[in-house]
Amino acid sequence: MKLYFSMQKVELTDTLRAYAWRRLQFVLSRFRPRITRVKIHLKDLEGPNGVYEKQCRLVADVVPIGEVNVEVTDSDLYETIDHAADRLAKAVGRGLDRLREINYSTGSDGLEMQPGGNEMLNIKGDIKKHSFITGYRPRGRIKIMNSKNNRNAMRVRVKEKKEKTNESN
Repeated sequence: MKLYFSMQKVELTDTLRAYAWRRLQFVLSRFRPRITRVKIHLKDLEGPNGVYEKQCRLVADVVPIGEVNVEVTDSDLYETIDHAADRLAKAVGRGLDRLREINYSTGSDGLEMQPGGNEMLNIKGDIKKHSFITGYRPRGRIKIMNSKNNRNAMRVRVKEKKEKTNESN
């Protein structure tokens, strides 16, 4: 993960650079393989009544998602960096969760499955894809036991077979 600083009316000191680096490393450590770079834009804004406020804008490049932007304004520069880093971690986590939900809700052909059922996948490629995302791989044989419609269809087939055997006797 590379950090790039952009300053407007704020002096970049070694302590500020080290603080931002440590804070972002700590907050984004669990997403580290997915984040390629983070741009830090720091500004000194003049607020109402002549009060100066600091603005921190973080832009992270996340591999499967794209850019994630967060902007925070506060009176203290270090608090602004703290809040922005926390919000960035939450935003990246939400984006990756959405990606997982999208991958779970679509089948191998990209068609959306019916919501609300207890769908299980019956294609080995899907199992490998989903086990890569979540780290969970089901053991044993996988069956589709997903909805009442399947159970009702099975019951109808059994009744039809029984009726055919009764008619033939």
